[in-house]
Amino acid sequence: MPGDEFRSIDNLFQADIRQVMDDRSVEEHHARIAHYALHDGVPESVITQYEVARNLYLHAWAVYRFYMVAQHQALIVLEFAVKERFGQKKLGRFARNQGLRPGLAACIKYLAYHQYVRNSDFDLWWHRRKMHSQEMFQLEVIEKMKAEGLKEYSYEPDDIDLERYAFDYDYLSVLAENLPPIRNEHAHGSSMLDRQVEGIFEIVSTIINKIYDPLDS
Repeated sequence: MPGDEFRSIDNLFQADIRQVMDDRSVEEHHARIAHYALHDGVPESVITQYEVARNLYLHAWAVYRFYMVAQHQALIVLEFAVKERFGQKKLGRFARNQGLRPGLAACIKYLAYHQYVRNSDFDLWWHRRKMHSQEMFQLEVIEKMKAEGLKEYSYEPDDIDLERYAFDYDYLSVLAENLPPIRNEHAHGSSMLDRQVEGIFEIVSTIINKIYDPLDS
């Protein structure tokens, strides 16, 4: 397929043909991944491996399939970072006690079990909670309008009290279930091709920054 061939010196850094099908500039491409940085409290060994993932994403501008390699590397770094932070022996004991295989899923479940990372640390969880509260509030409005015979009812979505509505979406369990298969598919060979991998970097950077935050030690 065009774009997958071995690059020549002349087109070494030329944008992949699939990259130029939209109107994203190289500056916008860089800004997307620059946003997901690790703080200085993260060990250099972890940062170095994470920057490999970010550079792969950056150079996917020229080699489109690097998106998948970048995603794979980011997930590898996530497991590496957790093991560096808590130690393989401790994580291994937890996995055995929970009837789990040692690996990425066990690492995420360990973080959740000990509350080193919480659902509320993730922007996506907050977005889903806000959407849930809006839906519940809208149902209440409909019932109120019916009961009072109202034809109109105005409100500002930002005024909705999120605490009024129970929300039990366990995002960390979703991550523990879904991230390992993504990582494993890449590790065993995959024809998957998708550039929408920023979400993985958001997840990985959030977790790593959280577990190495000195305020949470």
